[in-house]
Amino acid sequence: MTLGDGGTTADPRFSGFPLPRHDSEVYNWDNILFVIGAGKRFKTQFVGKDGYILTEGGKNQYNWENGEWVDYAADETEPYTCGPCHTTGYRAPEDGGNAFAGEYPGIVGDFAHLNVTCEACHGPGAQHAASPSKRNITVDGSAALCGTCHSRSEEEKTILAGDDFILHYQQYSELLNSPHNWFGCNACHDSHVGRARGLHLRRGSVEICTDCHLAQTEDYKGSSMQKAGVMCQDCHMGKATLSARQNGPYEGDVSTHVFRINPNDSYDMFDRNRKGEAVAARKALSLEYACFRCHSDADKDEYSAIGRAREFHTLGKK
Repeated sequence: MTLGDGGTTADPRFSGFPLPRHDSEVYNWDNILFVIGAGKRFKTQFVGKDGYILTEGGKNQYNWENGEWVDYAADETEPYTCGPCHTTGYRAPEDGGNAFAGEYPGIVGDFAHLNVTCEACHGPGAQHAASPSKRNITVDGSAALCGTCHSRSEEEKTILAGDDFILHYQQYSELLNSPHNWFGCNACHDSHVGRARGLHLRRGSVEICTDCHLAQTEDYKGSSMQKAGVMCQDCHMGKATLSARQNGPYEGDVSTHVFRINPNDSYDMFDRNRKGEAVAARKALSLEYACFRCHSDADKDEYSAIGRAREFHTLGKK
């Protein structure tokens, strides 16, 4: 099995993907097998012709949000272990997935297609392609299907954390801990729109919320926050998750899906070990991650009083 001669780098190469500049002998398209993060959303790394992620000299991860090069496992031997979620038809080594072992020793397991294609969600599709019918293709609209990749812990309701942020790609675990735990992901998201085109919602995010939250919508109309352009997700989906870049003391770069906010001034949204390190997130955002990423000079006692009185939605109307 082969990944082809440069074909897997054609799109990034010709769409202007940057390359690290400090070592052109290592970081050049002739030495790159494929790109991790081709959607230009968070970060991009590069896999060498032997299947290992290129780490020489560091400054090997490009963060799209701010155009910054940062270290990822600098100068370490880093195999490509992303296959279970970032490919289609993945087989683990223990299940016979050894087709790449000779030519690409750095790739753990093997797969039929690089990237997430139709069959990753819909199952084998040759019969459907030959004779399209609803009877010969898998259609699974459950959140659990998405959760096979968008969770990290063996306990699917556990939201793993580190350095006071939620670890990325745990939207399913977050959803299970939220008031919306009965939703399918496709209630809001259109899974057929690629990430390169931005956040793939079926409609505007505010419209999705207002369909159900009628009382809150009415309260919010004309409030000082509404007039300032603050939308539902700005607070209820605070960026307490970190993928590529920390943008502030309480701001990562990925929106969370727990939705609930706990306004108590003593509330800590993380469970911590004996060293005080965050190890898991709880079922609600704290004021720090809902409010203080914008209101950095706010008084927590004051904001807690407003929250406990349920006055956030009506601020400025009284």
